[in-house]
Formats: sequence, C-alpha cells, structure tokens
Amino acid sequence: MKSTSASPLPASLERLVNRLQQASTPKQRYEYLLWLAKRLPPFPETE
Repeated sequence: MKSTSASPLPASLERLVNRLQQASTPKQRYEYLLWLAKRLPPFPETE
C-alpha cells in the first residue's frame, strides 16, 4: 500500500510499514512491534 499523504514517508519508515502489512496475523504484528521496541535505546534517567 502506497502512502497517500502529500509528502512521502522516509525509506526506513516505509520499510517498517511494509513489514507490518506483510504480517499475516495481529500476533505477528504485535511481536514485530515488541522486537522493534527492544532495539530502542533506553530513555535517559530523569532527576
């Protein structure tokens, strides 16, 4: 599915969208989102 907004998505975001669209079940999409979240750097500590 192509982006319908006036500005195209960045290539990295387009890949994420395509990957989520290819997942055949909600569970697969959920597991992919969890995998992505684990790869994020931790939030900085607040004082």
